[in-house]
Amino acid sequence: MTQSGTPALSAIVITLGGFDVIRRTVQHLRDQSARDQIELLIVTPSTDGLEYDPQQVGGFHSVRVIETGSINYTGEAHAAGVREARAPVVIYVEEHSYPEPGWATALIEAHDGPWGAVGGAMLNANPGSMVSWASMLTDFGPWLAPAQGGEVDRLPPHHTSYKKAVLEEYGSRLAPLLETETVLIANLKKEGSPLYFEPQAASRHVNVSTTRSYMQAEFLGGRLFGAARARSHGWAVRRVAYAVAAPAILLVRLQRVMAQIRRCGRVRELIPKVLPPLMLGLASHTVGEMAGYLFGEGRAAEGRRSIELDRFQHLAEGDRPTASSAGPDG
Repeated sequence: MTQSGTPALSAIVITLGGFDVIRRTVQHLRDQSARDQIELLIVTPSTDGLEYDPQQVGGFHSVRVIETGSINYTGEAHAAGVREARAPVVIYVEEHSYPEPGWATALIEAHDGPWGAVGGAMLNANPGSMVSWASMLTDFGPWLAPAQGGEVDRLPPHHTSYKKAVLEEYGSRLAPLLETETVLIANLKKEGSPLYFEPQAASRHVNVSTTRSYMQAEFLGGRLFGAARARSHGWAVRRVAYAVAAPAILLVRLQRVMAQIRRCGRVRELIPKVLPPLMLGLASHTVGEMAGYLFGEGRAAEGRRSIELDRFQHLAEGDRPTASSAGPDG
């Protein structure tokens, strides 16, 4: 199941179990007009139980299964895919994310430029829940469609493609950085690698929609971010200072989210209903960030594994995308 020549884009999908977990995402990748330029890399702990009809992965440039033996956290599996990728551009495609038509072409064409990383726009695949919207806004507010393209300082984590050569420079540090891509992207910018936001490379994203899962996701994400930021900057005494200052960041983030809601024209739709879950999420992230500064990441990456790699276990009852295109974005 391999064509001659080099693929233009390696798309990494991860499953802890069978093919059903990634079926819809793979279908959206197959629907891309540039699918014959895509190398599909399926990363899984074991090929046992990974059963699928070859027709379900037909049309790609090539398809390979990468057996890791174990997957303790997302960044670990992502890095395994990067190491095996044959294309000059790599991207991780979450099992709860569905690329829109034209996504692959937009990424491939954008990477003809000097950009070390190119990210795409975000749409809400389960917009019926205010918890889902709160999660979308806290994690992806700046890139929520509609958004203006161009050179930027930040890109959406887990929805950004990279030139493989740029990632290879990180060596053994790559896996933990891919777990906290916000820090990786900031490092790329700091080290002189330009970043580009391409709104035509859009994906529909399924967000957690139970309050418990949302708070857990934000706490663990905050702890990973705080620990990674401290580690990246070699902080010692400054850990305490940033931990003390972290609560003030909550207000800053709230202001930024409100600005994103206004930018997207969703004030009447979301305000004030989204504020209660949004405040819980921001507070959870802040507490997690403080813990990361003071105590490191602990087992936060492992704790977040289910949320990242088995998203449908973290949705409220009845809150599931139903249309083949993952439903409207509201």
